[in-house]
Amino acid sequence: VVGREVMGQETKLIYQRAPMLRFHIAWPLSADEVEVHDNSMPPMGGRNPGTLAGLHTDSEYGHPEGEVNFFLPVNARTSGTNSLFVEGEADRGDFEPFALNYGEMMMWNGNSCRHCSPRNISNQTRVSFDFRVIPGSLWKEPPKKKGFFQLGSYYLDATALELD
Repeated sequence: VVGREVMGQETKLIYQRAPMLRFHIAWPLSADEVEVHDNSMPPMGGRNPGTLAGLHTDSEYGHPEGEVNFFLPVNARTSGTNSLFVEGEADRGDFEPFALNYGEMMMWNGNSCRHCSPRNISNQTRVSFDFRVIPGSLWKEPPKKKGFFQLGSYYLDATALELD
């Protein structure tokens, strides 16, 4: 899926050992909640009930620089609150949900762009695969104290032959 078209002339690709399978459960508004819901942007601060994660960047959790995120939903359509809300550039605050159809994948920078999954008030549970890669030229072995993101544990290494 991720080859020369995405990573250019890289001869080495570091990839996340196991993609994350996520379920963003549908939790529509109750009748009482509908009365006060104003259809504006979902709250982006903190972690709200029914959310997968509060607003964050992956670097806040120790992910290495150079990491590239991929979001691959398997629903017929992913948009609005059953999607992932991401700002276009770091600290810009222009949060938008990814709008994708089945078979489409989004490549984005979760390391510096803030993102979250707000409460999914749609009627459709989102199922997605999320994974990360690092171009080999950008790989720097993290300090041993951040052992979770070591090559051979969280990440594996693909050679140029595997990219073709």
